[in-house]
This record gives sequence, structure tokens and C-alpha cells, in this order.
Amino acid sequence: MAVPTTVRPALRGVKQPACAASKAPARGTGLRWLLGGLLAVGLGLSSVARADLALSVDSIVEVSSSPSVPVPQVGSTSAAISVDVTGTIGGVCPAPLLRSLVRRLSDVRDVRLRFYPLRSVSERGEELLLTACQQRPSQCVPFLLELCAHPAWFAGSSVAELSDELWSAASRLGLSVPDLQTSLRVHRQRRALRSLWEGPLKNQLLSDVRVNSKRIIGSQVESRLFDELDLQRERAAEALRSGDKAALLSSVSNALYQTACTIAPQTASIVARMLAAGAEAASMTGSGSAAFGIFPSATAAKKALAAFEGEPFARVCTTGHNML
Repeated sequence: MAVPTTVRPALRGVKQPACAASKAPARGTGLRWLLGGLLAVGLGLSSVARADLALSVDSIVEVSSSPSVPVPQVGSTSAAISVDVTGTIGGVCPAPLLRSLVRRLSDVRDVRLRFYPLRSVSERGEELLLTACQQRPSQCVPFLLELCAHPAWFAGSSVAELSDELWSAASRLGLSVPDLQTSLRVHRQRRALRSLWEGPLKNQLLSDVRVNSKRIIGSQVESRLFDELDLQRERAAEALRSGDKAALLSSVSNALYQTACTIAPQTASIVARMLAAGAEAASMTGSGSAAFGIFPSATAAKKALAAFEGEPFARVCTTGHNML
């Protein structure tokens, strides 16, 4: 099975990176490379990298070009598997689980861990988290862990009554306490948070854990989570070994697609045009800055390119290598 070729027309007004052919992977790495290349497409929500990693080029593109709310993240935006944890700052926030997952997943290349803050009664914890992530992206995850571990910090009924320990923790992490306090008083993040709660999270109230949108339920959540990670890897590897292209193509999706289409209807239009032009699968990139189609060959992709001549950005990308 040849590595499918993609055509990526950009949504208007967004500068796109150049598209270059990938180098052939070293012997023995083809399976891992192809797994990431096919399954990681279009799975990103604008995110902030983990504490001890600088933002990669891909991460910077995602954060700067996306209207989405930046959320704490450990791992690469292009990881094939997403582990999503939700919780309420100052309420039900799984601090021990989060701390363990940050430790265990920090160096796992095919998995990214994301945290989505749910709406609390006061909304102060969620506003603080977003402001901190914008101030110092490198301290986003450490500050999240502190906030989750100390719900009593938010017992006060006003900004002035919040715990001094909260501001001490923020200061230790190099955050600007006056800016955090001002953000709370003027509700700087409220609009962004409500777009998250009413959009991707669909007004979710209960904390949960998901692996590529599959909810992990029952006791021993962490153990079940890692079992699910292994199962997803095994299914993908088997599809690659057997050359089951249909199984791989069926996994092309983006959890934010429906929400993005309500904001930018041209996204759905471009995806539909991709499919009409012969794409075997089509969706949008992580934050919706571009749409892509996967074609069976470079010839088919180049033929489809003619349908997008009016777009400001349209490229055919191919590896040029037969991986299986």
C-alpha cells in the first residue's frame, strides 16, 4: 500500500507552511512513521506544551493560528493518541491521576495528554488557569497541578479573599500575580472559556477521562486507560501489517470538526469538495487552519488539485515511498 497523497487547500486569511516531501525513514521505523502520519492528522486542539519543553514549531503554529482556547498539554500536537482529562478547578479535579499521567506520558511519543477545565460555580479557577497559560506557557501544566491539588484556595467569595497560598504558588512559578488578579477582576478569559464550554465540551458537567474520545469508566481508571492505549496501538499496527487501508482511512477524524463548521462553514465545503474530487478520506487539520484529502496516488491528487485553483493555498504532498 502506497502512502496516500494529500491535497491541502487553506482556509482564507491564514498563512500556511510550505509542504515538503518527507525523507525515507530508517529501516525498521516505517511502521511507527506511517502510524503517526496517518492517524495523527487532524486531531489537534490549540494547546500549550508541557512544563519542561519549549513549544515546537507545530505547537506555535497551532497556538497562533487557532481561535480555540489554549489548554494544558503534555506531548506533541501531532501525537496519534489523545488522552483527555476534564475537571473543575476548585472542585472535582483528579489531581493524583493528572500528576501520575504527566509523569508517565511525558516521554511517550505517540500520546498527548490534555486537560479541559469544566465550568465551576465561580469560574475563577478556570480563568486563572487560562491567564497563567498565556503568561508563561512553560508553567501551564505545573500551575494546573497546583490548582487541582488545592481546591481550598478558592474558598473565598471574592478575589481579595482568595488564599495567599495561591498567590505564593503563582509567584514561585514566575507568574505575574498582579496580572492574574486583574484578569479575575475584569473577567478577561470569560468569553474564551464560554466558547470552550458551549462548543467542544457541550456544557459538560462531570469530570471524565477519554482516550481518542472513548470514555474510560469504572474503577482503576489509570490501569484501564493504559489498557486502552495498548488496544488502540495493536489495532492500528494490525491494520498496517495487513494493509487494511479501509481501517486506517476510517480513523481520519477531528473532534472539533462540527464546532469548527459552525464558525467557518467553508471548512465543510472544502471537505465535501475533496471527497467529490476523489479523496478516500478528508477532514480539517488540528485547529482548522487547513483542510486535507487523502488520495490513492499522486496522480489522483494532482488531478484533484485543479478543483482548488481559486484557493489562496493548495498543495499536493507525497512521501514518494512505498511503505508496505
